[in-house]
Amino acid sequence: MRFPNIPTEAYVPIGVVIGASIALLGVLFTQIFQRQTSREVEESKVRAARADLLIKEVNLKVSQLAADLGAASHSMAWLIWAANNGTLTKQRIDSYDQEMHLVLPKVLGDVVAVASLDERLGKVASVIAAELYDLDKRLGDICLLFLSNPAAAQSEFLNISPEVKKFWSETINNLSKAAHGQLQLILQAASFERGRGTLHHA
Repeated sequence: MRFPNIPTEAYVPIGVVIGASIALLGVLFTQIFQRQTSREVEESKVRAARADLLIKEVNLKVSQLAADLGAASHSMAWLIWAANNGTLTKQRIDSYDQEMHLVLPKVLGDVVAVASLDERLGKVASVIAAELYDLDKRLGDICLLFLSNPAAAQSEFLNISPEVKKFWSETINNLSKAAHGQLQLILQAASFERGRGTLHHA
C-alpha cells in the first residue's frame, strides 16, 4: 500500500519509528504489569501475615477465657460437692464468694478481648459468660438460704447440680469447637492469600 503524499524513501524510517514506538509501548506495559503484580504479591503477603497474627491472638484470648471459665466452673463444682456431701460451711461459702469475685471480672475482660478480635466468637463467649453469671447468682441465693435454712438449701443444691455439671462438661467444650471452626476459616483465608502471592510471584 502506498501513500501518495509520503515519499517512498520515507517508508523505511517511518516503519522504524512505528516499530520502535510499538516496542516502547510493550516495555511500558510490561513494567506497569510487573509493578501491579509485585504490589499484589506484597499486599497478599501482608494480608496473610495479618491473618497469622490474628490466629495467634484469637488462640491466646480464647485459651485465657477457657482457663478462667474452668476456674469458675471448678469453684462452683467444689461448692456443689461440699453441699451434696454434707460438708458445706460458712467458711466454704465465703471462700467460694472470694474466688468468684476474682474470676468473674477476668471472664468479662476475656469476653471483651475475644469479641474485639472475632465477632462470631465474641457472641459465643457472651452467651457462655451470661450462663456463668446466672449460675453464680443462683448459687449465691442458695448459699444465703443455707445460712438460715440448711435443709431447704440442700434441696436447691441438688436441683442445680446437673446445670453446674453441664456447664463444666459441655459449655466450655462448645467454646472450644466454635473457636476451632472459626480459626479454620481464618487459616483458610491466610492460605488463600499465600497461594495468591506464590501464584503472582511465579
